[in-house]
Amino acid sequence: MITDKKKILIEWAYRTRDGKPNPKSMAHQIILEGVLKDFGWGIKERNELIGNLQEKRKPGETWKTKSGWAGLKSGEEEPRYGMKDKESADRYVSGEEEPEEKPEEEVESDVDRSEFDKKDKKHLDNPDGPTRKEIVDDLNDGNLDVLAEYQEGVQSNREEGIAGAGGAIASEGESKYCDATNTDFDKWDSDNKEAISEKQKEISSREKTADEKRTARQLGLETDSDEFNNYLARREVWSKQQLEKVKADKNSVFYLKGKKGFNGKDEPYEEWMKVAYDGAQTTKRVLEESSIDTSKPHKTIQSTAEVDQAVQAHLEDNVKNAKTPEDKKHAEKQLKNFNKFKGYHDTYVIGKDENGRTTYMGISNKKDDQIRDPQNNTTPRKRFNELEKRYGKDVAEGVTQSLQKNVQAVSEVKENTVKAASDIEINDDYVAICETKEMESYIQKARDNGKFRDYVKAKGMDPDKMSVKELLTEMNNHSKELVEAGKNPSYEPYGKIAIKVGEFSGNGKFRRENPKLNFENESIKKAADIKDNEKNVVKNAHTSVVNDLVEADRPDGYSEDNPEADNGPHQQGYIGGVLDACHIDTYIDMDSDDGMLLQMGINGVKPSMIRQCIAERSGFKGDSTTPEGKKELKNYLRKRCRVTPGGDRITITDNGKDEELFEDTWRTAGTSQKVASGFGKGMRNCLQGKASK
Repeated sequence: MITDKKKILIEWAYRTRDGKPNPKSMAHQIILEGVLKDFGWGIKERNELIGNLQEKRKPGETWKTKSGWAGLKSGEEEPRYGMKDKESADRYVSGEEEPEEKPEEEVESDVDRSEFDKKDKKHLDNPDGPTRKEIVDDLNDGNLDVLAEYQEGVQSNREEGIAGAGGAIASEGESKYCDATNTDFDKWDSDNKEAISEKQKEISSREKTADEKRTARQLGLETDSDEFNNYLARREVWSKQQLEKVKADKNSVFYLKGKKGFNGKDEPYEEWMKVAYDGAQTTKRVLEESSIDTSKPHKTIQSTAEVDQAVQAHLEDNVKNAKTPEDKKHAEKQLKNFNKFKGYHDTYVIGKDENGRTTYMGISNKKDDQIRDPQNNTTPRKRFNELEKRYGKDVAEGVTQSLQKNVQAVSEVKENTVKAASDIEINDDYVAICETKEMESYIQKARDNGKFRDYVKAKGMDPDKMSVKELLTEMNNHSKELVEAGKNPSYEPYGKIAIKVGEFSGNGKFRRENPKLNFENESIKKAADIKDNEKNVVKNAHTSVVNDLVEADRPDGYSEDNPEADNGPHQQGYIGGVLDACHIDTYIDMDSDDGMLLQMGINGVKPSMIRQCIAERSGFKGDSTTPEGKKELKNYLRKRCRVTPGGDRITITDNGKDEELFEDTWRTAGTSQKVASGFGKGMRNCLQGKASK
């Protein structure tokens, strides 16, 4: 074992990107662990050394730095730096007085204000609306009027199908969520009293759907109570009003085809409106508990590049122009939160606190009220870049090379699925299974596919009136023509229909409910074979990734041969990538819930709920509310979470029970590779429980 400190330091520096190892950096600590392992250190000795590096300054402690004196006051998470002498630092940590401030430094910004007075042609969300300068000036004057005007313009354009990053459908849903959150529902309830009363009578006399029963549980109400019936009645009346409004405009997003709109169908539009209503009601309650004073004007808006730049500029101005240390601290916190969350807030609220200071709350909007939507979609390359920044190039390459190799295998099997599906004979038995109610939505997606519609129209056929047999036949013809032309037909619908036929044909319940179908038909059996092949490739690819990680971490890291060991650096890197994708470290570290809300269907999930659920479901025994405990929790997850081979689950064992915390799913979007990360079943159940309280 090499114990020469100079040799260790030289090697450690060599392996870090800038040659300057930081003992407090988790990424650099993992690199050091690799150095020590290579130098023959046992796991106990490595953990002891790294544990010593992780020790923090104690509250009340002061110390000399290059820029002056620093001190850590009790109750503060971070030290205060730049104090002029030890006496000032001692007075600061004792709470006697605030230290003298250094001369003001320019607020760092990535916003270019040089053309704020002009409308940029690349900003299509509200091209005729206020300029960024007009928004900033009005905000700096203490008003929200121009911001509200901008949002109203965005909302009108969303109704016309002018989409944001999430696509036309989700953009319209988020737009109506903002509208509902900005609505005075006390007044609306009064104005619609009669319609609500009639709808409540109707709802009271019928059986509740499974979705409605789940909504009742999430609201903490009895399914047949007057209170819940009234809630459903208000939701349905509001949703119907939005539907009738959008249908009145024949050029609206409601009538647009394919993924550009709702294809003229009431049900999917109403479903999104109900989600918007549910989310708005929950968000309103969360705002009442936040530092935003809801008795003062406040506005929920959709995030666009244009308005985000204007709001950020306003928050920067608040920092520069703060009149008191307390105001500056508040302004810095708002700007810090905005910069932290602007990369993934879908909507956000701008308002005032009780002292009249601008306050921000970011909101990540997800549609599914069972919290199954991914929290992050990325690519293997982006995952690599993030891992390299945090864990160093060696670990990042070890993880992402395995990811990329195996995601490529998944991509190839998707292409093979499409090709194999186009060779299926379209006979009457195959058509019969495609005409079942379970297959209806997949057939409709084929009818709505823009390129397929153009293809059959060019042949003189109407995609909305052709029979299922004609549709399947022409779909296969189109797929073959695309392949012959060197193009890749999209997985959905060209491969997805065969996959679903194969899936349903192997489902016992489906077979019992459809006894007249001929499941021995060769075309149906071929679809089942295609489904099994795809499933096995994905399973084998994921198993390969996990095996690669385990092998890279031998002999000291976790493996079947060493089941009680901590994860080695490669497994920690993979786990860390999933945690980063779901923003888990950020949520764990937050000292309040004011900066961010995850609005998932009707569930308003606060960062503290995520931290609590992670601690509870992972079996963490420390105190997750202290700065030290939060760091311990983050390290604990990386060391003790396990990647399940052959699946997409990130689990942890607590008292002999496997608890599913996260999911990391590989898929394809068109011809590109995607990695989708989200909450696992254990976390979903916990979060729904906390959000409903």
